[in-house]
Amino acid sequence: MDANQIARRAHAGQVDKLGVDYIHHVEAVADGLAAFDLDLQIAGMLHDVVEDSDITLDDLRSAGVSERTLRAIELVSRNLHPELDYLQGIERVCESYDATLVKISDNAHNSLPARIEALGGPPHPRYAAARSLLYTAVRREDVELILRRANPALMAELT
Repeated sequence: MDANQIARRAHAGQVDKLGVDYIHHVEAVADGLAAFDLDLQIAGMLHDVVEDSDITLDDLRSAGVSERTLRAIELVSRNLHPELDYLQGIERVCESYDATLVKISDNAHNSLPARIEALGGPPHPRYAAARSLLYTAVRREDVELILRRANPALMAELT
C-alpha cells in the first residue's frame, strides 16, 4: 500500500483556497505527525481522501490500510457524520487519541500565519475553539511535537 500514491490519485486536480495543489496540505499534515508511527503518518496523508474523493473506507481497507488508520480517517471525515456540526465533530474526533493527533496536525496546517494572511485573515474562530478541545484530549507533549513541526506559532496557546 502506497499512501502517497492513493492521496495523489484522490486529490489529483484539487486545489486549496489559495489555489495551491491540495496534495501539499495532506503532505504537511502527515509531516506534522513525523514523530509518531507509520499508521498515524498514513492517517495524516489520507485524512481527506474519503471526504474529498470517491474513495471509500472499504477501498482503503482493500488497499491494505490498517484498521487503526481507518478508524482515525473515519472520525476526521466530516462527510461520514453529516448529523454533527463542526464542534460536535471535533468532540467525536476527541474520542480517539489517534484521530485527535491527526486533527491537531490538520488544524495546525490550516492555521499557519502565512496561510491566514494570504486568505485575508483573521482565522475562522472555529479553529481556535477546536484546538481548545483537541489539546485537552491528548498529552501536552504530543501536542508540542506536532506544533513544533507543523505550526510553531501555535505554541503560545499552550502556555
